[in-house]
Amino acid sequence: MLHLWVTVLSLLVVTTGLDNGLGLTPPMGILFRCSVNCDNFPDGCLKETLRAVLLRWTPLSSSEDLVRSTADKFAEDGYQDAGYEYIILGDCVTSKERDAYGKLQPDPDRFASGFKNLSDYIHSKGLKFGMYTNYGNSTCAGYPGLIGHMEQDIKQFASEWEVDYLKVDNCNTDYSTDIQGYTDYSTDIQGYTEIGRLLNETGRPIYLQCEWPGNEPDWSSIPALCNSWRTYIDIVDGYTSLVKIVEYMAENQDTFVPLAGPGHWNDPDVLTVGNKAMLRSWQQMALWSVMASPLIMSTKLNELGGGDETLLKNKDVIAVNQDPLGRMGRRIFWRRESTARERLRRMDTSPKPEGVPSHATQRARRDGVVRSQPRTARRGRENGQTTLRVVPKISGEELDTESPP
Repeated sequence: MLHLWVTVLSLLVVTTGLDNGLGLTPPMGILFRCSVNCDNFPDGCLKETLRAVLLRWTPLSSSEDLVRSTADKFAEDGYQDAGYEYIILGDCVTSKERDAYGKLQPDPDRFASGFKNLSDYIHSKGLKFGMYTNYGNSTCAGYPGLIGHMEQDIKQFASEWEVDYLKVDNCNTDYSTDIQGYTDYSTDIQGYTEIGRLLNETGRPIYLQCEWPGNEPDWSSIPALCNSWRTYIDIVDGYTSLVKIVEYMAENQDTFVPLAGPGHWNDPDVLTVGNKAMLRSWQQMALWSVMASPLIMSTKLNELGGGDETLLKNKDVIAVNQDPLGRMGRRIFWRRESTARERLRRMDTSPKPEGVPSHATQRARRDGVVRSQPRTARRGRENGQTTLRVVPKISGEELDTESPP
């Protein structure tokens, strides 16, 4: 099966979601995602693994130490120079109980110095601090949610902790309608409208990422409410998960393509680069760039191999993602008889009004017959076009290419 994605970019009027002027290109950063049962595994995704500790010969770190060391690596190891700027805490980072005044409080064991000190440290590196909350009575993992405390919490995020990025999940409300605890999305337009209003009232520019339960909202209403929004199910390590998400985006591209642009982005979920297969990492990085998706990694930087670091910092792949016109790539070719896939995006990189088209392609086989890893990311000029290719090698040979229409 061969897929081809393309977007032809024209000069656009820059608009912003939330009236906050943020996210004019897709955001780049890291999310410390809590993906385990927080009661049974309280350190979950926020504690360095023993392997990373042994490699560095340092004592086992607390969650706060891991976040601070990530900020150090962003600033010192080229991630910040590549464009990564947001360091975002996920679920499971607060105490299970609010304080006597109803305010959120950090987990005292894992964030002993508090979120304000952590925020100050991240800001001292020239980076931006992000946090997680939930439009519900409790978060997906059972920690305090926004319902009943919305104005108080948003003021705390903005004024006390100086948050720059807010990820708002959508679990566990009184009107829950399914076994996963997700809310009835028909009420969420009002909720996110109020969240945006309160954020604007703080006077602090805060990037807002939203999530809808079941991923079936009135999509056309979302760009006015959120800077980015999750589009489908959570990604997990595995090729099947990646394919399922990309296929969903392609099958619904007539809905999603018009929504993407400066200030508002479709978010198919985090980058899993470094979490296992190198080939899949190259595929995802290329596809997310073609789709103008946020480049928010969810990995442990201390455990990344050299190939992973090179990929995450690849200036040509990032340039495709960060094109200022911000059009999402569109699948325009689909060949069922082949096991290969191809996606393409055109971008206006010329100062001329009519633009000089460029394109990025990514190809890989679906059948899993992979005997060598992708090694090439190159950029060149071909017939007036700027071309970026991420080329996986299959059985020692590159896949045949076809000229874009």
